[in-house]
Amino acid sequence: MPLLHSATSVIFFAHIPKTGGSSLEHWLAGRGQLRLRGRTPLPGARCTPQHMHAADYAPLLEGQLIDAEFAVLRDPVARMVSEYRYRRAQVLKRGRREMPPFERWAARAMRLYAQDPYFLDNHIRPQAQFVRATTRLFAFEAGLAPITHWLEAFCGVSGPKLEHRLASTGEDVPVSAAMRARIEAFYAEDYALIAQSFGGTKNG
Repeated sequence: MPLLHSATSVIFFAHIPKTGGSSLEHWLAGRGQLRLRGRTPLPGARCTPQHMHAADYAPLLEGQLIDAEFAVLRDPVARMVSEYRYRRAQVLKRGRREMPPFERWAARAMRLYAQDPYFLDNHIRPQAQFVRATTRLFAFEAGLAPITHWLEAFCGVSGPKLEHRLASTGEDVPVSAAMRARIEAFYAEDYALIAQSFGGTKNG
């Protein structure tokens, strides 16, 4: 959950995994000092700082003057597929074992999330749990440029274009109608938030 201290503003970024957060963090790091970011969980925490959800990060922000906060929402099925492709690339890179097919992996991820919501460093947690009523929301499908344009205008800064990092690669991942329905049910609160925020519906 990076907290940017720029020359003019304090901006809080509620980083939801697999919504372009790594690219945005890299861009933000060039605009000032970033706090609440790192690969090691804070004392007593169960995930890394940049992937804390609202219930965990809210106490850390108490008393902190914040000028604005934002997050990026993504279609949940696309987000789950992106997570799978990222994990598959890591497995292939290390050459340790074969990656199971998407639908078996997704079913296991949802089952293990029920046992431990912090599974995979909070990557499976519903997006709605990362944001607050004060969080300005952007749609991943609209691209990341509107976010950097807003940040530049808000902070009064400009700079290099955003570099896309940790983009999903590899073969396409087919999703059956049955699995799509299962993921949509699992992330029902996310679809409700997306519809409320952008007037969107499930992506076909």
